[in-house]
Amino acid sequence: MVIRKNISLEEEYINKLEKLVEINGGNLSAAIRDAIVISDAALRRYGSVDSSISGISSSEKEITSREHSIETGENVLLSSPIFAWMLKGTKGMLLDKELLNELL
Repeated sequence: MVIRKNISLEEEYINKLEKLVEINGGNLSAAIRDAIVISDAALRRYGSVDSSISGISSSEKEITSREHSIETGENVLLSSPIFAWMLKGTKGMLLDKELLNELL
């Protein structure tokens, strides 16, 4: 069901919607719908408007402990095909104790 409402927006807010209006081929209603979807997702993720704004606009992303362990070299991230290839390639081989410890 479509509900028609008249809204008033200052030029400042129209300018903030400009990129979404362009993406939607000049359709302001579609741009506002996209803005609502984006703000809903941000509020679900961050909980409040202020937290959403600071979380989205922050140039420095908060990293998880998993990402931190990968960045510091404590852990390594391998894709499944590479890991399977490594297992098949080393099947039946005795590995150096140092290499084995590093893999574990």
